[in-house]
Amino acid sequence: MINLNVFSKLVGIALFASLIMSCERTNCEEEEPKLTFDTLMLNNSRDTLIYTVKFSDCQGDIGHIGAIDSNTTRTVRSFLFELIDNKWERWYPLPENLSDTLAFFSVIPGSSKNRAGWLLEGTIVQDFGLANLRQNSDTIRFETYILDNAENKSNRVVSSPFVFSSL
Repeated sequence: MINLNVFSKLVGIALFASLIMSCERTNCEEEEPKLTFDTLMLNNSRDTLIYTVKFSDCQGDIGHIGAIDSNTTRTVRSFLFELIDNKWERWYPLPENLSDTLAFFSVIPGSSKNRAGWLLEGTIVQDFGLANLRQNSDTIRFETYILDNAENKSNRVVSSPFVFSSL
């Protein structure tokens, strides 16, 4: 027969050990954040394209804490590409419409839970109105990379293509 007092101590030690293991520092060589493509889909009202990527960073130095203004580094950088003559060509706004690019560059908000040297993972969601995306082609895609606070650049991810339906 197992002594209940000894059994409860063993369970307590096992739970404490698993808690410590789950909070363990992540030691990795790479300093750059990693991105993976997640989804590109229409919202329920079918007027907005929702683009989602996932990130991880071993150093945990992603995100801006404080007020965001015009001098804040835009750490998410997405670019629109159009399929023209079977080649992907990057879309550039006209000089008089540079504000069209504001939705493509954004800031990852920081958190008090971010700690240097600890694995940080998250999801970045960008919404784009369909009326503003269609330019010279009926097929588009996005390419994105992010920067951490030390300005290490992540890998570049490519979304799946999106085809505008015929009107």
